[in-house]
Amino acid sequence: MLACKTVVNYDISVVLPDEKTTGILTEGVKRPISTDGEQGFGIAIDIGTTTIAAQLIQLSTGAALKTVSQLNKQKKYGSDVMSRLHKGTKPLNQCIIEQLNDIIDTIKGEHDIKRVFLTGNTAMLHFVQAFDTRALAVAPYQPYNTAMNTYSADDLGLNGKFQVITAPCIAGFVGGDTVCAILACSMDVSNKTSLLIDIGTNGEMVLKHKNKLVCCSTAAGPAFEGAQIKHGTGSVEGAISSVLIDSGIHIKTIGDKKPIGICGSGIIDAAAQMVANKIIDETGFLDMDFLLADDIYIVQKDIREIQLAKSAIRSGIDTLVEETGIQYNEIDNVFLAGGMGSFINLESAAEIKLLPLQLIDKTSVSGNAALGGAIAMLVSEKIRTAAELIAKTTQHIELSSSSLFNDAFVSNLLF
Repeated sequence: MLACKTVVNYDISVVLPDEKTTGILTEGVKRPISTDGEQGFGIAIDIGTTTIAAQLIQLSTGAALKTVSQLNKQKKYGSDVMSRLHKGTKPLNQCIIEQLNDIIDTIKGEHDIKRVFLTGNTAMLHFVQAFDTRALAVAPYQPYNTAMNTYSADDLGLNGKFQVITAPCIAGFVGGDTVCAILACSMDVSNKTSLLIDIGTNGEMVLKHKNKLVCCSTAAGPAFEGAQIKHGTGSVEGAISSVLIDSGIHIKTIGDKKPIGICGSGIIDAAAQMVANKIIDETGFLDMDFLLADDIYIVQKDIREIQLAKSAIRSGIDTLVEETGIQYNEIDNVFLAGGMGSFINLESAAEIKLLPLQLIDKTSVSGNAALGGAIAMLVSEKIRTAAELIAKTTQHIELSSSSLFNDAFVSNLLF
């Protein structure tokens, strides 16, 4: 529920997280590359729906010299992509350009910047480029432009005399950040069968088998980011991040602070422990509110939100595997990307059937793979060419019209 629509009829405390208390993921897997050997400096920026991460890069070596991260200030227009799309392009464009100018001014220091490379989901890149987003906001969610585009800073309203390149996108909800993650994980050049999963409000999945890349996106909702959960919170100090039920309830919080709520990794842990200890059954039925800490409960509605979110992600994975005609045991590597994927307990994810049990031992955390891919594209024309090929040749499966997905979604609601 939006804060402005919340009825306050008793004393409450309101916590407004800022950059000092919010965990913003800035590190991740990087692709081994040969740079173009250019002299000078560039900036790679990953524009996420919730957070923005940027690194100052030495172009000749690809080395990161400085990192800046901020919450995306577009959040005042809505926490999710769809809310922002319905506000129209102009205010969102003004907001992100102002913030990018602030980030670039902060990170460049005394360095002259030669190039800035921008990645993000399709909507974020549309806002940066002031593209018309009306078709992206309604089914079948058609993007205005998915190409890799090159501008002068002035073209976009950015302060400086540098070149700006935007990552190519695959589809309306599979954006440049996914293309960059594919590159960072070297999926396009590997002979192995690999699966990339980015768990978030919008979950993106890519399966590489033989020489073919297949992708999809699924609206998981914000439950794994602490939203729509009665006592949910973001990954801030005091958020319950780990739960164990063993002769009592044992919790850990971020920063070892007094618990103020429960974040995504804690939500998954709590659900898994409640399933394992038969506090909830396979249908998700919860007999009574479950106390985790002082005044912090898991309630029945929370369990339903978790079921919807985990079923969306798992069903997307199942659909890719079915469409490709392989079995789970044929997958060699699983790359878990993004902020949510970097902190979840894999055993808990398997317990609630968010991830297939047989893939857990093959799973590695990739962190902010989007930023890693953006750095590769910033310093290498060859990698930029590879990115364009990925965007053009990756098969996109529209899950809303997939009978495989719809059938899987119903069965995956169960624990």
